[in-house]
Amino acid sequence: MGGMNVWLWGERYPGYNGCIGADGLAADAMAARNWMLRRLMLETIRNDPGYDNGNYVAQPRSLKYAAAFFGIATAGGTLNYQRQAPTRELADRIIDARLAGPVAADANDFLWQWSSSADYEPRPPGSRNPGMGLRHQFGRR
Repeated sequence: MGGMNVWLWGERYPGYNGCIGADGLAADAMAARNWMLRRLMLETIRNDPGYDNGNYVAQPRSLKYAAAFFGIATAGGTLNYQRQAPTRELADRIIDARLAGPVAADANDFLWQWSSSADYEPRPPGSRNPGMGLRHQFGRR
């Protein structure tokens, strides 16, 4: 979960570039399924009347749905869920259990966490070479 921080620290502290590295991270802009899931979660909360542009008194109801959506969309995989819930009834039980549980998150914090990487662009605009962005970002050619 800290892979993008590695690239940001590398830019901020270029003298340490010889000893930084991130495993399992593609230095690429937020896009595709990853961004689509994040955007759906963000829009779910932002469009909740209870959110009130972040000036809520109680946590917006949609926070629970956004958190459950993300958990189901990203954990276990399709085949795992097919084994756990081969019928609608069993699938509904999983959803009901998730929605019945407490949400320990704060809506504004949740939005900040999931939208913070939206502006991350590791490549120069128009570049099609992912590696070019890192050299550009860290001052290497």
